[in-house]
Amino acid sequence: MSTVFFSDLAKAVASILVVMLLFELGLRLTGTKYESSFYESDPVLYMTWRPKAQGWEAKEGENFIRINSLGMRDRERSVTPAAGVTRIALLGDSVVAAGEVPLEKTAAQVLEAKLQTALGPNHPIEVLNFGVGGYTLSQELLLLQTRVWAFRPDIVILVLSPSSVPSCDRRLYPASVPFFTLQDGQLMPDPKNRPPAGSSSDARRWHAFLGDLMNHVRLLQMIRKATQDGIPEEIAKIEGRKRQRNKHILEMWIRPPSSPAEENAWQVAEGMLASMVQQAQRHRAEFWLSAVGPEIEENPDIAKRDTFLKNQHVSEFNYAEARLQSIAATHGINFISLEPRLLEYAEKNQLSLRGFFNTRENYGHWNESGNAAAAAILAECLMLNSPELKSEGHWTSSLTGGGPLTSP
Repeated sequence: MSTVFFSDLAKAVASILVVMLLFELGLRLTGTKYESSFYESDPVLYMTWRPKAQGWEAKEGENFIRINSLGMRDRERSVTPAAGVTRIALLGDSVVAAGEVPLEKTAAQVLEAKLQTALGPNHPIEVLNFGVGGYTLSQELLLLQTRVWAFRPDIVILVLSPSSVPSCDRRLYPASVPFFTLQDGQLMPDPKNRPPAGSSSDARRWHAFLGDLMNHVRLLQMIRKATQDGIPEEIAKIEGRKRQRNKHILEMWIRPPSSPAEENAWQVAEGMLASMVQQAQRHRAEFWLSAVGPEIEENPDIAKRDTFLKNQHVSEFNYAEARLQSIAATHGINFISLEPRLLEYAEKNQLSLRGFFNTRENYGHWNESGNAAAAAILAECLMLNSPELKSEGHWTSSLTGGGPLTSP
């Protein structure tokens, strides 16, 4: 090949690089941010946080997230607790991970601060955040089995979401996640489970390199968003259809089961919760359960709540919560009823517990007020009812007095 060819090729490559650089500078100067890469494949859990990943959460609010070296959305922790420390493991999905707010404003960190204030300096306490966005109840069970107990928690709190029960039957929840089945009353891994192909150590290292590179280059983030979200959305518009959400998630929160698959999901969910409390008993830890409903359940506008219920042809929200509370009573699980208290607080203060500057009010995940309110309720229940804590300190409810809650 001639020297002219290579010279022209070099000029073309240089021109492309200059355009890309100018595009990158433009995105940064305008403050444009896109979702970053935080996850990696796992042979057991199928998906976990990628240790030391960092980048922006930009769908709801704008928040810079750092994953610690142990793969948690938390500050750095030691696996083995220091002498005299009481440890609480907080499990859940994106509501618990709370990527939409700064770390110190998450329910886990606010709960730690509130309990530490109540217990005093002579009783150190840690609340470890094991929340992972998108986790199903099966993944919570596997996380507890394979990782959480290594941290020696004294108390485990699991916060479920409306997707937790539907995700217990693959007919209702078509996703690449692990499933369990009941065989003669025994909980067993579903033989159809297939861990993701990219879960080998070599594949995870390569993915980590590409993910970290993407998190530093906003042009790559923009391309990723377009290919994963924007382009499918535009195709759906052209074809005259809407991208569908899983209808079972809301249906199963507000109504009794209407199919064998839905009833099976409830039975498998009960089996998994029973297994989790049995693990806790073997490890001499308290096991607590709570649940967070859809955002409309915390909306302080009674007219909007009533309209929603009327459109859904139901009279109340709490079918799933009531059934979970019954399961908890059957298996000796401590239950914390979050939603009634959250609604009471939101109504009293006419305050949106969800929503950010770039979303509508009362939408999506908890904002800072929602995280603070949830932490106050959890702290109060633990201080008044936990054998590990209730005799150790003094508690005054943060929800009384009517003023907005703030993080310590």
